[in-house]
Amino acid sequence: MDFSPENIRARFHELTDARATIDAELDPLRAELDELVAGDTDLSVTEARARETELRQQIKTLQERLFPIEQERAVCARALGGQTGAPDA
Repeated sequence: MDFSPENIRARFHELTDARATIDAELDPLRAELDELVAGDTDLSVTEARARETELRQQIKTLQERLFPIEQERAVCARALGGQTGAPDA
């Protein structure tokens, strides 16, 4: 396996793209959860609590997928001395 800075940088950007994909799934769930918690909903209290439970589980599942990606991104960034560069670099 080649651990050249170019390959590490490329891997960092692959992981960044993977994170962006998960964030795109997470953002609407978090926004909906924020609305529920703030009471900005037409749902009854019972329905809102049930929906909140569902949202929290979905968010937890996605965050579990995000954790190893973030760990590997951190390793790559440290190996590059923080010089992760632009995706096309």
